[in-house]
This record gives sequence, structure tokens and C-alpha cells, in this order.
Amino acid sequence: MKGITCPLCHGPMREVMGKNGAFLSCAEFPACKGTVDLGPDGRPAPACPGDPAHGRMRFFATGKRGPWFGCKKYPDCRETLEAGDTD
Repeated sequence: MKGITCPLCHGPMREVMGKNGAFLSCAEFPACKGTVDLGPDGRPAPACPGDPAHGRMRFFATGKRGPWFGCKKYPDCRETLEAGDTD
């Protein structure tokens, strides 16, 4: 995917279909295990609004109010976004 680099090695990413849906994986896998979740619209997950140093958020497909993103650093960071709020 253009413009998205691996959060670990800063190399190129490629789209992969996993058991829980599509995500971006580092092209250097298995040497590098960097991943980026994709939202329901196929776009990469947004950066954590509470602290951008936490990196991109993790996508969760189900919730009381529909699909949402949560910070990867949970429980230390409790930032969340509804999937429709990422524009």
C-alpha cells in the first residue's frame, strides 16, 4: 500500500488476508513482524489521538455501537475511536 511503511523497520508493506480479515504486513516477514490493521473501509487504522508515539490503533469489528479502533497500548492508554470517526 502506498505511503504506509512498517512501524518497526520502515520498509514497504503488503496487504494480507488473515483469519480476522485483511491487514498490512511488512514485506520483510518473517524477519520483521510489523503489522498495521485495516478498517472496514480498507484504509489503514489511524494513529492514536491520545499519544501519536503509540503508533496506529488496533481495529475491533464488534462493539455495542458498531466497529471501533482502540489504542495498542491498552490498558495504559484508553483512547478509542468509532470506525466512522477516522476521516
